[in-house]
Amino acid sequence: MGITRRGWAAGVAGGIVAAGLAPPALAQPALNRLRLRRSMSRLHVVFVPTGREWRGFWDPAARNEEAAEALTSICADHRTGARVPIDYRLWSGLALIGGEPDVVRWEVVSAYRSYASNLEVGGALDSQHRRGRALDLRLPAALLEPVAERLQSLRFGGVGRYPTHGFVHFDTRGTPANWVG
Repeated sequence: MGITRRGWAAGVAGGIVAAGLAPPALAQPALNRLRLRRSMSRLHVVFVPTGREWRGFWDPAARNEEAAEALTSICADHRTGARVPIDYRLWSGLALIGGEPDVVRWEVVSAYRSYASNLEVGGALDSQHRRGRALDLRLPAALLEPVAERLQSLRFGGVGRYPTHGFVHFDTRGTPANWVG
């Protein structure tokens, strides 16, 4: 007897929770949406400050060690060269909503920031960027709100809308938060 769609979805969902993709209290909304999507997604990420980019496949239900290392490398602090591992849940969130609505390329304007860089840009002292748990994503004006809503629906953490600056902040702080800056 083959695997049913329901059995497959339950297996994928269990794997995500086992891998620690989202804290258990926040996992269910993302898992419900995952049941409707295939697990492997194509990602195209451009780190705007340096122009470095990465293209490949990302599986939200897996750790993707090589891809995570490559993405951490291109998103190092461009002012100091310092880096910390970028939380893989950020890339999983982008993969989960990728292509919806109409995003084929993610332009990252800020990822990891060292203490000095964070001070230079006026970031919060406890910024998620300093922990490698935040991305600022530049988007066309028409996509800012739809993408922010999709990211918020994942309930991975914080989503900030910055329409006058043309970007959305996405972080994995563990508790849902949203704001307009």
